[in-house]
Amino acid sequence: MCIGGNTKGPHFCNLFTLSIVVIFVIVGFAGTNGDDVAWGETQIHFKIPDGCKVIQEWGLKKYHVRYDNCDTILHTFQSESIAYDGDNCDDSNTNDSHFCSKCEDTGKTILTFLAVSIACIVVAALFIFMRINDANSGSDAGCTGKRCLAFLVLAGLTASLIICFATWAGGCQDAMMTYMKHTADFALVDKTTAALSWGFALTVVASFLAGMTAMIEFCTSQTTIEG
Repeated sequence: MCIGGNTKGPHFCNLFTLSIVVIFVIVGFAGTNGDDVAWGETQIHFKIPDGCKVIQEWGLKKYHVRYDNCDTILHTFQSESIAYDGDNCDDSNTNDSHFCSKCEDTGKTILTFLAVSIACIVVAALFIFMRINDANSGSDAGCTGKRCLAFLVLAGLTASLIICFATWAGGCQDAMMTYMKHTADFALVDKTTAALSWGFALTVVASFLAGMTAMIEFCTSQTTIEG
């Protein structure tokens, strides 16, 4: 069933929603190195020194390591970013978590589909602008033509974003959790935590907004409107 009448309103709402999706996708891209925006975060709390905490922020190509209250008289720790495909990414003693290779593959897949998402947004916006013009001219009336194409592109956008966060959850995030479970067994470790972060969360929200936009566009028909 389609929504008739002055259909410019729903189209403008969809363009506004897509602008939000663009921002969220850009934030996802910003999570490449993990230092500005992360997709996952782990923390290792040590018994010695008292209050020492190592925070690892996991991105799509690198993970960023920060040290909180871990400095001693003999050594001062510096924050660093470690590339998953770099020589200093060592997962040989992490209970077969293989987080270096898993996170590298996960990041490549997500970056690919984030790029696909941007392309879908551009194409979808073009179709929506065309439908706004049709709403003024009365062309392509009913529930066919550009409406179906816009819906298909937006459905592709939704699917791409779902693939992004599902790939992270089943790939790098799973490897991170295995790594933390193994690390918690060390004598000097008090506890470990593993959590999802902003890159993941905003991609989930973006997929919901994209799906909602697809349904609105699908259910909006064209009628002849003057002016």
